[in-house]
Amino acid sequence: MANSQSIINILGTTVYPVDGNTIINIFNKIDLTSIKNNINYYNQYQVTNEDRWDLISQKFYGTPNLWWLLAAFNGVKDPFADLQTLNSINIIKQEIIPTVLLLLKGYTQ
Repeated sequence: MANSQSIINILGTTVYPVDGNTIINIFNKIDLTSIKNNINYYNQYQVTNEDRWDLISQKFYGTPNLWWLLAAFNGVKDPFADLQTLNSINIIKQEIIPTVLLLLKGYTQ
């Protein structure tokens, strides 16, 4: 799985220094319109009170590390906002994930 430096390089994100920490905003750079336009690439999931982005990622992809992709795919600008305000979210099908990651790198198949 890509580390945070790799994600920065892939997405060309904006880095903000905040209180001695580095905040990286990847959510304003991700465009998954081509995936969203094909309903065969994702399924709908009903959000529960116990859900968190990382737990949903673990459930569907076997890793918590793709939480950011789920949040971005669902148009979330602030992934730390309450997930339960959403009734349902769209989950990219696992077999499509490699294609999505290639799209984010700027490659085509």
